[in-house]
Amino acid sequence: MASVTGVKVTDLTAAGASDDGEHVWITHRLGDGNEYPLVYPYEAVGYLITVLTDVARSASRRRVDLRPQESADGLNSNVVPVEEVRVGISPRLCG
Repeated sequence: MASVTGVKVTDLTAAGASDDGEHVWITHRLGDGNEYPLVYPYEAVGYLITVLTDVARSASRRRVDLRPQESADGLNSNVVPVEEVRVGISPRLCG
């Protein structure tokens, strides 16, 4: 891909779920400084996780190829390496 165009998200500032658990929301800070919550149906969460994990792996490989020293320095990241991410459901603790 030669270039990417679109709205630049500079930060994810908050996230949560609706009271009924049917929706999740993620607040995005855009390049203009404004924040916007995006609301997703609960069923979309698994797809979002899959897609974001896949593109993160691809981006990580490209960064390593272009900047090998960055790999030695930790890929300029403060997140859990995508190879170590596990997603599951924890049973809710009841009284």
